[in-house]
Amino acid sequence: MPDVDAQTREIYHRIAKYTMTSPERIAGLCQAVRYVTDAKIPGAYVECGVWRGGSSMAAALSFIAAGETERPIYLFDTFEGMSSPSTHDLRAKDGTAAAELLRLSKKSDKIWCNASIEDVTINMASTSYDMKRVTLCKVWLNRLCQCKLPRKLQCCDWIQIGTNRPDMNWSTFIRAWFLVGF
Repeated sequence: MPDVDAQTREIYHRIAKYTMTSPERIAGLCQAVRYVTDAKIPGAYVECGVWRGGSSMAAALSFIAAGETERPIYLFDTFEGMSSPSTHDLRAKDGTAAAELLRLSKKSDKIWCNASIEDVTINMASTSYDMKRVTLCKVWLNRLCQCKLPRKLQCCDWIQIGTNRPDMNWSTFIRAWFLVGF
């Protein structure tokens, strides 16, 4: 990442083993956190589907670097590994079905996204972000709306959950969130 500032490179190297997110996307996340802090935009940071917490670790480290340590951080995940893939889940580079990739791999392989809530808690604590401001929510993402969510949310790594809740007015719900897509 030669075209990325030294602080972002340092953050990426610190969190790389805890994420499957590319260096470029982590750089984008760090930049989004800087934008939110510089613009003094209020709200919580939220990530849905966190694996080992690497992206949220990068956000926490970016908040610390910006001198902002009061912002709540929410991490939503099952903390039970990868859910069953649908027919729409394909590897981008060659179209291989996720079901086939899982079938060919060991349960200990990274593709299964196995990480316990305890592992993610330890990983987040390693950033020195105030853990009283970090909430890990164990939930199936299609039941996210049943959780007590913060009133104002800002950065959010979102995944497709709207199709599981036809009764929800998703356009109203999502407008309350500042989305950072990966």
